[in-house]
Amino acid sequence: MARPIMRRLPPLVLVFLVVLALPPPSSSGQESPSVHLTLLSQTTWNCPTATEDVAPGKATWSCPTGRELTVRFRALNLATVPLDELAVGVTLFSRVLTRNAYEASLTSDPSLAIEAQTLPREGVIDPGRSRDFEVSVSLGQGIDPDQSGLYPLKVDLRSGFTSVAALRTPVIFLVREPEIPLGLSWTFVLSHPITFAPDGTFTDPSLEIALGAGGRLNGEIRALSELAVDPTGPPVDVAISPVLLTQLGRMVDGYEVSDGDETRRVQPGEGGATLARQALEELRGIVATPNVEVTALPFSAPEIPSLYGGGLGRDVDVQLQHGRDVTSALVGAQVPETILRPPGAALDDATLRGLAADGIRTLIVGSTTVDLPEQPLGFAGPATTSLGDGPLTAIVPEPASDALLGSVVGEDPVRAAQVLLGELTTIWQEQPGEARGVALVFGEDAPLPGAFFPSIARSIATAPWLAPTVAGGFVATFPPTDASVLASPSFRRFPISYVASLKEARRRIETLRSMLPDSSLEPARLETMLLLAEARQYLTSTTEGLAFIDAVRRSVRATVDDLALETVDSVTLTSDSGGIPVTVSNQGPHSLEFSVQLVSTRIREEPATSVRLAPGESETLQLQASLRSTGRFEVHVLMVSPSGRLIGETQIVVRSTAYNRIALLITIGAALVLLLVWARRFVPGRTPPERT
Repeated sequence: MARPIMRRLPPLVLVFLVVLALPPPSSSGQESPSVHLTLLSQTTWNCPTATEDVAPGKATWSCPTGRELTVRFRALNLATVPLDELAVGVTLFSRVLTRNAYEASLTSDPSLAIEAQTLPREGVIDPGRSRDFEVSVSLGQGIDPDQSGLYPLKVDLRSGFTSVAALRTPVIFLVREPEIPLGLSWTFVLSHPITFAPDGTFTDPSLEIALGAGGRLNGEIRALSELAVDPTGPPVDVAISPVLLTQLGRMVDGYEVSDGDETRRVQPGEGGATLARQALEELRGIVATPNVEVTALPFSAPEIPSLYGGGLGRDVDVQLQHGRDVTSALVGAQVPETILRPPGAALDDATLRGLAADGIRTLIVGSTTVDLPEQPLGFAGPATTSLGDGPLTAIVPEPASDALLGSVVGEDPVRAAQVLLGELTTIWQEQPGEARGVALVFGEDAPLPGAFFPSIARSIATAPWLAPTVAGGFVATFPPTDASVLASPSFRRFPISYVASLKEARRRIETLRSMLPDSSLEPARLETMLLLAEARQYLTSTTEGLAFIDAVRRSVRATVDDLALETVDSVTLTSDSGGIPVTVSNQGPHSLEFSVQLVSTRIREEPATSVRLAPGESETLQLQASLRSTGRFEVHVLMVSPSGRLIGETQIVVRSTAYNRIALLITIGAALVLLLVWARRFVPGRTPPERT
């Protein structure tokens, strides 16, 4: 390796030379669009003496790196000409004392450089090609021997005398073991939108991509698996979407997926099916680790205010419990019932009241969910606050940290992890002698690449100035001291027609439930489809949600249509009562119970009989009808579910030639009267007396 051109000059001379020799600072970490630099790895933090160099029995903490700082990065030449006369510039700036100064150092040079090196490198980088570089620096001159802190580092690639690209990253240096670490609540949200249709076909390969190399879910699960290797490792919260687990379970057994213009069949043990099986196995191992606390999102990840505010409030309990049940069944998690990550961190006042009534006590929310009071000197605020009128505590991520992560993570995930670690360091340094807490939530809507998660997990796990804990312990250690109000309540709702369709489909399920045996799983399957239709993604895509509702209606209708109701066109009764023949049959796959009933104003008591038919069975009934009158009239033959819903109907014409008893008596009486009147003609009358 070539020797540095410049190294460890007196500070004033060094500053002068840096100003003269280095190119002017850029307004961004990437100074030129012609070359892109990506951080591959970096020493997470340094200290005065490596643990292995300390006399046996004298080390009070683990510091494996000592002063040696190593940075690896990749340079991609986006220009049309080769890059030659290569050199790497390394500039370390003085310790920053505030978060504002730190965040500014990520985009521009601080005023004071304490060390600068130029390291020549041989070879060229051809257009469109990339090359990896590694530089090492021993941190000594300019490092404060008494105060731990953060030092901005700039690494730039030069071609000749021109700096063609630069990346900026924090160097963290601890002079001693921290006495009061910064409490940390950090939550991984494992979620993915519903990507299967009601028929089970996956509508796109996005879940396969998320599970594959470089995908978000792949990175999250890898990071958590590394943390779970050591049961005594740092505690961490994991909020799992049950519908994600449901989709993984579907994939394991093989599935079909629409990919562009074609539909692929993936067999068990192949491709995405293998990825899904591995993910479920790794998740089972993760949740079984004592340092991991698992919470479950509501089953289909609905936006809870859309349920409470849209006439579906009773479904919240169902979503919560079904989510816990699915998570427990698929990965074996013991899910606490008092802690919840609301999907999308969406809340409103009605939701706060409802969740409190359901026994929820801790909410893991977003950085913009609540209004937090400004803190003196711009320090990070408390990470917990009270919400609503009930006993609800919210764990709130630091807004500035969340915004900083969002601004850098898309460019370089490994650098983003180091930048976030630097942010946590500056928060700790604000009041290092006080017990304080801060929260991180890697939410489902944050565009975080997979490579970010292993990097940040390793960084936090090895950072002695951070004291991670799970949500329950964090709230106990840092209870809220103030109450807050919601900053942006969620007002998104499903259309009225959508809700009406969903409720009608649910009534149909109840009808079917009353007809099926108690052991049937069909009602639960259909109820699950309606829960899927409540997912937050369908608030903006109701057509896809309606597909699940329509599928439920069709399924119930098909089951009912499997029943056939037949009778003759007409029947003649010669007395005032008699049997009316009705044949019912079941051509479907389920045993069904229902009743057959005769309805007419000319029939007394409207006779009915209960029927249970096995699949493929038929039965002819004789319904005994007691007639009110004679003549020809129409009788309605109804099939009715046990819940009282009409499920089928036909008509039969009844002709009655039976004498009516009253009419018969009247007729007989009239005949007797006529007979008596006629008979009087033959009875001798009295002879009238003669007149004299």
